[in-house]
Amino acid sequence: MPNRQRRRVQGLSPEPQVAAPIPLRLRREVPAIAAAAAAAVAVPAERCRRLNFAPPRSRVDGGTHVLLWVQSAQRASHNEALELACARANVHGVPVVAVFGGTAGFPGGGSGARHLRFMYEGLCELEDALARTRGVRLLGFAGEVPDVVIAASRRAVEVVTDAGYTRTLRRWREKVAGGVQCATTEVECDVVAPLYAPGGGAGRGEPAAATLRPKIWPRLEALASREVTTTTLALAASGAEEALELVGGAAAMAAFPRLPFSDGADACLEALHAASGGGVDFSVPPCPGYHAGGEAEAHRKLEVFLSRRLDDYASKRNDPGLGLQSHLSPHIHYGQISVVYVTRRALEVKRRDPRHARSVDVFLDELVIRRELAINFVLNNPKYDSYDGLPRWARITLADHAGDARRWSYTREEFERGLTHDALWNAAQRELLTSGKQHNYVRMYWAKKILEWSEDPTEAWRVAIELNNKYSLDGRDPSSYTGVGWCFGLHDKPFPETQIVGTLRRMSENGMRGKFNAGLSSYLARWSEKGPRGGIRGNSTAAEVKGGGGGGGGSSTPAGKETRQRRLEEMFFKPPPKKSKTGEGG
Repeated sequence: MPNRQRRRVQGLSPEPQVAAPIPLRLRREVPAIAAAAAAAVAVPAERCRRLNFAPPRSRVDGGTHVLLWVQSAQRASHNEALELACARANVHGVPVVAVFGGTAGFPGGGSGARHLRFMYEGLCELEDALARTRGVRLLGFAGEVPDVVIAASRRAVEVVTDAGYTRTLRRWREKVAGGVQCATTEVECDVVAPLYAPGGGAGRGEPAAATLRPKIWPRLEALASREVTTTTLALAASGAEEALELVGGAAAMAAFPRLPFSDGADACLEALHAASGGGVDFSVPPCPGYHAGGEAEAHRKLEVFLSRRLDDYASKRNDPGLGLQSHLSPHIHYGQISVVYVTRRALEVKRRDPRHARSVDVFLDELVIRRELAINFVLNNPKYDSYDGLPRWARITLADHAGDARRWSYTREEFERGLTHDALWNAAQRELLTSGKQHNYVRMYWAKKILEWSEDPTEAWRVAIELNNKYSLDGRDPSSYTGVGWCFGLHDKPFPETQIVGTLRRMSENGMRGKFNAGLSSYLARWSEKGPRGGIRGNSTAAEVKGGGGGGGGSSTPAGKETRQRRLEEMFFKPPPKKSKTGEGG
């Protein structure tokens, strides 16, 4: 395909339009639209792809604005979709109007007040920042998301949006691309290495981090080094009501109640709850005092992490008592901070202070390699959110051991309330219920034990995914699906065979104690004393709650002869993996 034609399909070529007077009051930001149009190629072409083949709607045909559909990149800075929308608006001589469609029917646990309040805190901040610093008005409407966007696009010259990789987000974009009557461009804003670029990961599943790392790591500096150029808008709507007129006025959007960003996050939740017929799940409350949403808070957390927590990050990040996490994952999930920007800032710290080189490398391996391996997985595996999406060898070994006797077994409700015999597991569940997050290393233990203490591995998978999605602020994210999946063998390898989990990697509290005993004691002291929502105290057991008495096992069992003997048996006396049934890796 010739270069000019390829550029035109991607929606990046400045296509001339006949200038016609715009009948609304518009504020002129710079004197020459033509000069501003030079920024039309500021966004790398490999980050952009056209979702349809419709041409832009000219102003002669009634085009009044470029519509920026805000979905996955909910930020005002370092946002390639925003910059492309501004550049295209300058080419056409129209303003940018941003729109967000809010729903309380997001599948997989996204209707909880905890998740929604965190997101709307960021959106309320975004509405103010876009209007104040960029001349872009953000309008919010409640309703089915694609329908909101299609309605707002009826007078759009072009539509620009960010990229999404999970099934629901992809289906929304497919429906919008088929329903709008103008050019629609998607911009990959939230990955370091674009997946839809030539040689990208779309259509090619990666089996492990070891295969993805050499494809990204040597290019990391180059991928992250390009600063996003801020495009000054030539024309801007003077206020929200004028922006509403640009999209067709109140009549055009009458089917979709407004979300009052200027009134704050709580007002948005109330409006969404009313518009959805009571669809907001207030049984999952927000977590004030732990994690607040928004771009400013995300940048504050990043700077605290880079300035205070890198000294020991490489060697001690898994110690749950030290608090070395960045806590950026909820903000990254909602696009409140750019992973490209975070990568660039971390590399700057590495260059400035070589003492932190190892810690920065470890952090970037998690942020870029592991995260983009997760995105690759959900994009290329249609069963990513089901038990059948696990590697075949893992499902075979779990099936072989499905009938093994389990000393402990719990229902979903007991797991949810933290009513197990294990004080450490209960503490991890209480951290999730209370704060909306879990320490990364403890979360692996949490999911591994759900597998060990469930009657069936498929039920264990369902419980782990549902609890994570329901309570964790970074739930329903590619990294969450693969994080839980790793505990069931995804992106891992077989280990010596044991009871119940077969050849899957095991985790035990004794093993964790051997690595950071003081840290676990500190973690338990913080989260085990008094659990929320009816949780029990740290040393109580589910058996005692049910009237069945105490007993050994798990973290409530002293590391005496029985525990030591069990560990020796697991190490030396289990049969080797059955090669004929474990030949397919994840």
